[in-house]
Amino acid sequence: MAEGGNSSFIVPKIDYTSDDLGAQWTSFEDQCDWIFSSMWAEKPEAVKVGYLIMWLGETGLKVIKSSELTETQKGKLKHVKKVLSDYFKPHSHPRVARMSLHEMKQG
Repeated sequence: MAEGGNSSFIVPKIDYTSDDLGAQWTSFEDQCDWIFSSMWAEKPEAVKVGYLIMWLGETGLKVIKSSELTETQKGKLKHVKKVLSDYFKPHSHPRVARMSLHEMKQG
């Protein structure tokens, strides 16, 4: 549990072993957004970014460190969340999608 002012909450977690990391990220991001906009609304943005990355653990830190964000951008939730969303969301490959479409059969 973590302290948020006078209240406690369960720290958001992400299951890196899940088959659907996109859904895991969406759930994690929603939980963080709720904490950041309610209990921690007055905290500086850089502090919120620090907690977000800390809660993601080693993987989140590696993703951010390997990104092309400037030091200023690394302190902004909008930029950090964009990099993480791009990492966790599933990507569609045009050739695989086309091949899958050709393999589909009607009824």
